[in-house]
Amino acid sequence: MSKEKFYLKGDQLLDISDYNFKSIKNALKLGREKTIQKIKDSELKGRGGAGFPTGIKWEMAANIEAQEKFLVCNGDEGEPGTFKDRYLLEERPLKVLEGIMLAAYAVGADKAYIYIRGEYSKAIDVFSKIIEAAEKEKILNEYLFNSDFKLELKLVRGAGAYVCGDETSLLNSIEGKRGRSRIKPPYPIEKGLYNQPTVVNNVESLCCAAEILNPESEEFSSLGIEGSRGTKLLCLSGDLNKPGLYEVEHHFTTFYHAASLNEIKLCKQSFKFP
Repeated sequence: MSKEKFYLKGDQLLDISDYNFKSIKNALKLGREKTIQKIKDSELKGRGGAGFPTGIKWEMAANIEAQEKFLVCNGDEGEPGTFKDRYLLEERPLKVLEGIMLAAYAVGADKAYIYIRGEYSKAIDVFSKIIEAAEKEKILNEYLFNSDFKLELKLVRGAGAYVCGDETSLLNSIEGKRGRSRIKPPYPIEKGLYNQPTVVNNVESLCCAAEILNPESEEFSSLGIEGSRGTKLLCLSGDLNKPGLYEVEHHFTTFYHAASLNEIKLCKQSFKFP
């Protein structure tokens, strides 16, 4: 296995007064178009499983005109033996928060939800406190850093349904409906939460985006190989000498590449993009 990296992992990020929000400040300086282009150039692929290029998803959503758009952070981590998102939510929630803010700004959403697996009681408690602190510090619900962007963020606790890890089932659950998968197309970026354009990103994906926009972390996007840049959190458990969570360069592409090409083709057909 590659030598472990430390970008998504690291010291606890729990005190909002000590966090400088360098990535969102950089994005506000660059503007939405250049922020999305930076994510596209980074070749970041979604870390939730499908591996869809994050920059393309954001660009599609940003180009859709609508009165209201939503950003949803998917923290319904239910795969057996997987705990990467739990680690980020419990130990580094401010990086998750910044990733949410960054994505919402890029696509033009002023409302966001974070949906956390119901069994993750500690993560829910930690992130609830982060939201409260952000509201108190006027990071949420106020125009951010003298810009024209402000964001309202709500936390939704999952009801324990494994299927809600699927983005469309998750959207139904947020709306108070039964967690059932929707037929696609239409895709969430066209008709998602409350029938409005919605971007759904995984917890780890958003943390990666925050790392990419951090002006002091330029090396991150150079790691990995063409088509799979950055790092990946790997969960190792069971009968092992050294179980735990490891961060390594992103080196596996086959499944992600095939899934992404298929999704891009379907989305282009659905939205009539060139």
